[in-house]
Amino acid sequence: MSKKQWRIDQYLDKSREGAYLYGNMICLLAAYLKSLESDFYDLIAFSIMPNHVHLLFTQKTGLSCLMQKLKGESAILLNQALGRQGKFWQKDYYDKQICDERHYCIAYEYIKNNALKAGLKDADKRFYGIHEEPQL
Repeated sequence: MSKKQWRIDQYLDKSREGAYLYGNMICLLAAYLKSLESDFYDLIAFSIMPNHVHLLFTQKTGLSCLMQKLKGESAILLNQALGRQGKFWQKDYYDKQICDERHYCIAYEYIKNNALKAGLKDADKRFYGIHEEPQL
C-alpha cells in the first residue's frame, strides 16, 4: 500500500464524517454484500468501516457496472433504514488488482485487521472472510 493510501485510510478510520455504518446498518450492509455473491462476484472478504467498506472479490462482471449497482442499491437500502435521503457513498472508488498470492494474503490480512487496528469495539461484526471459522 502506498503511503498516500495509508494516510487516506487512517483519516477515514478516524473520521466521523458520513459515518453511518454502525449497529444494525453493519448487518444490513453485510447481508446485501453477501446477496450479490455468485451472480456478480465471488466474495472473499469485506470489512465494513464506519464510513467506507473494503472488499476483496473475484469479479464476474465489469467493475464499473458492479460498483454502480453495489453503491446505488446499498445507498437506497441504507438511506431507507436510516430514514435519510441523499448521497451516501462518494462518487469514485479505489480499486487495486491482486497480482499474486503474496499480494492476496497481504490484502486479505489488511481487510481482516482493519477494524481492529482502528480500535472499533464491534470489529468482529465488521469483518467477513472465507478463510475464517464460521461464528456460531
